Amino acid sequence: MRILYLHQYYHTPAEGGAVRSYHIAQGLAAAGHTVHVITTWQGSVKRVSQAGNLQITHLPIPYSNSMSKKERMLAFWAFIWQSYREARQWLPADRVFATSTPLTIGLVALLLKYIHGVRYVFEVRDNWPEAPIQLGFVKGRTYIWFLRTLERWIYNQADSVLTLSPTLASHVQAQAPQTPVHMVPNFADSTLLTTTTKNGQEYFHVVYAGSFGYANQVQRLLDVALVAHKARLRIQFTLAGDGAERAAAEAFVLEHNLIRTVFFMPMLSRYGVANLLASADAAYIGFRPEVVLQANSPNKFFDALSAGVPVLLGVSGWLEELVVDSGCGVSFSSYSSDIEALKALMQKDWQAMHQACLSLAPRFAKETLVQKVVDVVAAPA
Repeated sequence: MRILYLHQYYHTPAEGGAVRSYHIAQGLAAAGHTVHVITTWQGSVKRVSQAGNLQITHLPIPYSNSMSKKERMLAFWAFIWQSYREARQWLPADRVFATSTPLTIGLVALLLKYIHGVRYVFEVRDNWPEAPIQLGFVKGRTYIWFLRTLERWIYNQADSVLTLSPTLASHVQAQAPQTPVHMVPNFADSTLLTTTTKNGQEYFHVVYAGSFGYANQVQRLLDVALVAHKARLRIQFTLAGDGAERAAAEAFVLEHNLIRTVFFMPMLSRYGVANLLASADAAYIGFRPEVVLQANSPNKFFDALSAGVPVLLGVSGWLEELVVDSGCGVSFSSYSSDIEALKALMQKDWQAMHQACLSLAPRFAKETLVQKVVDVVAAPA
C-alpha cells in the first residue's frame, strides 16, 4: 500500500519525545508498504528525508509545551493546512493513518477521504477534547459543542480507530458504536533500555523524564521532595524534560533550598532516558487528578518497565491496576499520604519489584504491538 502517515510530533530515538510513530512507520515500511510521514520540526524551511520506502516530510511549524494557548492553536491550524497541501502532492494513496493529538489532524483525514477518496485509520493518544475541557483550557459552549461534534464525526468516518488504553477504547466506542476500535498501548522497548540493578549509592534515586506540562503535575513530586528533605531521608530526585511548568519547578527548588537533593536535566533523547533510568531506584509517573487523565498511556511508564525500574505512581485508573496487581511499584492512592507511599517504596524488596517490572514488560513488547498496529492500518478496505 501507499500510506500517508500524519503526525504533528514525529520523533526519532535520537531526539527527545515519544517515538511510537517512529516504530510504527518503521514497521509499516518493513512490511513492504510505501510510507510518507508528514510532520513538523523547529526549522524555518521544509525538510525531506528518504530511507528506502519511508519518506519523511518535516514542515516548518515550531511547537512546544511552553507556548501560549494562542500560539499552540495557530500551530495546530497551520499543520492542518500545510499537511493537507503536502498530502495532495503525494496522491494517489491507499490509506491515511492520522494520529492525535491534536484532534484537529482528523480534519485532514476527512478532507482526504471526502475530496480524494482515501480511507483512513485514526489513532487517539489522549482523550481530546475532553482533557483540555476538564482542565479548563477550552471554554465556551459553542466551541466545546463544535469540538465534541468533530470528535464524533472523525471516529464515525474512520475505517478503524486505535486507542492506547482500555478506558479510552470504551470512550471511543461510545462515540462511534459502528466503528471497529482496537486498543494498542504504548510499547515497552527492551532494545533501547538497559536492564538495571539497584544503583548501589547511599541515597535512593527517584527520576522523572517527561514533559513539564500542566497535566503532568510535576509539582506533586517536588512537594514530596520537600517533605523528604525535612524528614532527612537519604533520597535524590532528578527531573529531565521541558515545558511550561519547568521555570516554576526550578524556582520552587531554589525557594525551598532543595538544590542538594533535586536536580534538573534538559529533555533527553531515548538513549539519554535509558542512561538516566540505569541509575534510578524508582521512576515517577503522574498526572493531575482529573478523571479524564486516568486514561493516558504514558511512554515513561513503559520505559520504566523495560528498564526494570520500580514505579512511583501518581495516577489512578488502568495503570494503577497494573502496578498494584503486578507489584512493580507503589501507587500514591494506596497510602495515607504521598510521603508514606515513598517511604513504603524505599522499604520494599527492590529486587522483587525490579523483577515484577521485567515480568510485566513482555506484555507490552514493542515488536508484538507494532505488528498489531500494522495489521490494523494495512487491513484490506
